[in-house]
Amino acid sequence: MRINYTTWFKIFTKFFVSFTLVFLSLSLSSQEIGYPESFDKPMKLFPEAMGKFNFPISSSSTLAQEYFNQGFQLMYAFAKEDAARSFRASHLADPNCAICWWGEAWAWGSYLNGAMTTAQAPRAYLALQESLKRLEHANQKETDMIETLRTRYVEDFNPQNRREQDQAYSDAMADLARKYPDDLNIVTLYADSLFLLEERRGYRSLDDQNVIRLHNVLLSVLDRDITHPG
Repeated sequence: MRINYTTWFKIFTKFFVSFTLVFLSLSLSSQEIGYPESFDKPMKLFPEAMGKFNFPISSSSTLAQEYFNQGFQLMYAFAKEDAARSFRASHLADPNCAICWWGEAWAWGSYLNGAMTTAQAPRAYLALQESLKRLEHANQKETDMIETLRTRYVEDFNPQNRREQDQAYSDAMADLARKYPDDLNIVTLYADSLFLLEERRGYRSLDDQNVIRLHNVLLSVLDRDITHPG
């Protein structure tokens, strides 16, 4: 049987080029976006330590729901890295879970104890992009939460422009809180976004209009649920 070497060479070349591009893409992604060493270890569930908390998500996976709940609680407890690990475990349990990816993106952002770093920014952006790819698996509230993060994360993060993104994110959270006023977690995240616009340390005047506003937002949560972990 005669072999058409030209045809085989073209097929091999196309396969080799495609394989090389995929390999390089994966290699570059892993090199450019580094993660803490803790991400090499499985994340555990700590149901007794966490207490009762539930934020229902669009997933049929019990494990994804449990890890998502834990991630939320760990963010409330300022355990940022473990929160990100829990959210990652939730989307590993359900790869189609858009809101699970939202959780990891949220966890990498700025929080009350510190601003988002240049190392964390690409992790947040990547997680957001993965979340956006899965919007067909999200309900309307989850979609709105995911879309809100578009204002918070950009591909080319510049720490000097972070204030602009924090302001845009807070404005978007204000709209989200108005749309879902009875979701105390969303209202809490709105208050959190207001805090991010304040200086991280120092005293504040109780007469400051920004302090009054964020204080009232938090009181609106506590007036309805004094045990709310946020």
